[in-house]
Amino acid sequence: MKKFLLVLLFALSFNAYSENFESTSDGTWSGNNWSPSPLLNLADKDTITMNHYISISGNNNLSGLDLVIIINDTFNLSGGNNSFLKLGAFSQIILNGTMISDASGGNDNKIRIGSNLYSESDLINFPSGTTLMEGGALPVELLYFSAAIIKDAVVLNWETGSEKNNDYFTIEKSDDLEYWQVVSYVLPRSDGKYQYTDNISEDIYYRLTQTDIDGTLERLEIQRINLNYKLVEGFKMDSDEKILSFKVYDINGQVVTQDYSGFKIVIIQTNKQVYNKKVLDK
Repeated sequence: MKKFLLVLLFALSFNAYSENFESTSDGTWSGNNWSPSPLLNLADKDTITMNHYISISGNNNLSGLDLVIIINDTFNLSGGNNSFLKLGAFSQIILNGTMISDASGGNDNKIRIGSNLYSESDLINFPSGTTLMEGGALPVELLYFSAAIIKDAVVLNWETGSEKNNDYFTIEKSDDLEYWQVVSYVLPRSDGKYQYTDNISEDIYYRLTQTDIDGTLERLEIQRINLNYKLVEGFKMDSDEKILSFKVYDINGQVVTQDYSGFKIVIIQTNKQVYNKKVLDK
């Protein structure tokens, strides 16, 4: 119980006053392509979200800051053989995209998180879905995390490909990506399939976090709920039906987790039956 409380206090303190920096276009680490800008005005516990191609060069020593860096596009370790990014021991890099290096020869482009050093050859070979931290990659493989309004409720759905030493998941919500409120804790399941239902209140963000049995945290993914869009208004369900899970696929058969516009196939499993419907939203 003491360990759980310490983990909870750490999670809340890490995010209560953090700021989120997001890229606004392709550019550089030190450029003006950030909101807020520039990125150089970083403080402890801030989050950096790269939604575009970003390159970094030179020696960037941020070892005094614990940051969360989310790479959703491409992060290029450029600038010859001398790109170095040093981060605090509690920092995390969540790789949803790719890391590359356009340096010629050598293996001197590195990232250090605390005492853990990642070389250039390590970084460019990490697959999407990897989380880097001082102790290495965390042991939960998230397949998807989706959020939608179904039957006048917010339904969160996620699935893991593998779990090792997973203690629990935390669901949080925020209206500004800065202050996060804990909504619920979810214990591991043997089948790796999870669902949570929340009341509708406003346009809001949901964040999924995983905690290892040693207390290590991994910020897995963030999804946004738009009250102007309900995923399956055409579905007719009984008032006592409980949604167990849902999946949305695009025309290519790929799982869709957030942008539900256009052609899609929606599959919803309830406690009574499975709904399968093709939907076209213009």
